[in-house]
Amino acid sequence: MKYTGLNSLEFYKSISLISFLTLITFFNIASCNLMPESKVVSDTDAALTMTDDSLFYYQGNLFSGTIVAYHSNDNLKYSREYKEGKEDGTQKGFHFNGNLSYQYTSIKGKWQGEYQEYFPSGDIQIYKIYEDGKAIKTRIRDINGKVLANYVWKNNRYFGYLGSSTCISVLNEIEE
Repeated sequence: MKYTGLNSLEFYKSISLISFLTLITFFNIASCNLMPESKVVSDTDAALTMTDDSLFYYQGNLFSGTIVAYHSNDNLKYSREYKEGKEDGTQKGFHFNGNLSYQYTSIKGKWQGEYQEYFPSGDIQIYKIYEDGKAIKTRIRDINGKVLANYVWKNNRYFGYLGSSTCISVLNEIEE
């Protein structure tokens, strides 16, 4: 029995056609799902304004993108994501030394999920869990790791160790 399949030239032509069609399909699918380019602007940009109700505008339009600020040593101070003028996404702040200062997530302007705040050394200071903008769990430690407060919010009441503390300066670095 004689093989009647594709000869090598026909085989390569069919592979080229399949590759071309696959590439065209990929670009069509990708172009349908393109997100508009996200803006990154400095908090000192004169075109960025905030209203009394804490909505951010850029060049007169509700702002969507990332607002950044820098310390005097050019280290990133914070990076905050916005959508339609409200915090929406991951929010991060940084100490003068570059270590993470805080991190949390916002959805449509309300804090959601874990909130973590750190001493300049990198040790955790405050840990909270938010639901729809309300802290439902809080744990606060002093610079030595001692728990100052550890409580939950349930049925419109606080349960746990509310504690109290005096202010402790943790800054060994001075910004210019």
